[in-house]
Amino acid sequence: AAPPPPPPPPPPPRMEERREVETRQERVTPGRARFGCGEYVTRQMQQEGVFGTVIVQVQVDERGRLTRYDFLRGHQLLQDAARACLRANWQSFTPATRSDGTPVSWRWRLPISFRARNL
Repeated sequence: AAPPPPPPPPPPPRMEERREVETRQERVTPGRARFGCGEYVTRQMQQEGVFGTVIVQVQVDERGRLTRYDFLRGHQLLQDAARACLRANWQSFTPATRSDGTPVSWRWRLPISFRARNL
């Protein structure tokens, strides 16, 4: 029999909310997520009719990998689904870039929506 696949990497640590300060001299275009989370809807969410948006503050490094996250708002069931989605897709971000195109580590608020049509 083939050996089992290696375990997944550990999830990024949670972080406390901090606001980024943008200087007038440097403009940064925020990164974005390159994935959706609709497939992370749980049976409990479906049974209880829970849907909506979770607001997550994420920090993504210059290589597009999630390094930290913290939930700012959202139902606990939605947070659980968003957490599973983030852990599975932690390398699936487009990093933020400076005005010259250089990728940088950046922190922003990411809304993750779970719509009634997913349920």
